[in-house]
Amino acid sequence: MGAVLEMNGAGKLTGLLVGLFVAVSGCSSTKDKAQADADAAPLFQMVKGFTGLFKKSVRPADPRKLITREAIDASPVKVLLAGIEVRNAYATLSPAGENAGVITWIAGDGIGLGFRQGVLVSTRGLGPDLMAASVSGTIRALHNGQGEVVRIHDYLDGENQIQRSSFRCGIQAIGTEVIEIYGLQVSTRHLIESCNNQEISFKNHYWLSSGNKIWQSRQWIGRDLEYAFMQQLSR
Repeated sequence: MGAVLEMNGAGKLTGLLVGLFVAVSGCSSTKDKAQADADAAPLFQMVKGFTGLFKKSVRPADPRKLITREAIDASPVKVLLAGIEVRNAYATLSPAGENAGVITWIAGDGIGLGFRQGVLVSTRGLGPDLMAASVSGTIRALHNGQGEVVRIHDYLDGENQIQRSSFRCGIQAIGTEVIEIYGLQVSTRHLIESCNNQEISFKNHYWLSSGNKIWQSRQWIGRDLEYAFMQQLSR
C-alpha cells in the first residue's frame, strides 16, 4: 500500500496511497477497529474504484458527482479534491507526509502533489512533472494581499536533466467571495497571480480565508499539463 516520493531533491516521504486506512490501522481492539471501519466507510465509498483518475487513457467515475459533505466530515483524514483540467481527470487525495514544509498528498493510483502552505510546488507520476518550485515570494504576497515576485520552476528534459524557468509575477486581490464546497460556505479573498517570461504567461487563482488558508485554487503546472484545480474539502 505504500509509495515513496522524493520531494525537491531533499529526503524521501513514505505514505499510504489511500489515507483513510491510516486511522484504521492504529486501532488497539476489535471494537475500536469496528468503530473506525464504520467511521471511514463513507469516505471509502467515495474513493474506492478511483484508481487511474489522472491517467490519460482511463475514464472512471467522476468523484465530484459522488462526494458528499457527510462523507467528508466522517473521514478520519483530511481530503483534497484535485483535477488536471486538460485531461478532465479528477481525484480525491489524502496527506501522506511532510518534508521541509512541503506536504505531499497522494491519490489512490499513487499520483502525488506537493504543496507549501497551499501553493503547488511539485507533481509526481503525471508524466511531464513539475519537479520543484520556489514560491516563498508568492506565499508572502498572497498573505499581504499584493506584491511583485519571482517564481522559479524546475522540470526534467528528455535527457533527465533539470531545466529551470523563471517568471516575474504580480499578485493582486480582486475582491471577497463566499465559495461553497459541498455544503460548506467559506468566506474568502480572491487573489490572482499573473506570471510571464519571454516565452509563456499564465494566471493562478487563489481563494484564501481570513487565516490565509487556501481553500480553493487554480494553479499552473507547466506547458503540457497546464492548470490543476484544487479544493480543500475538510473543515
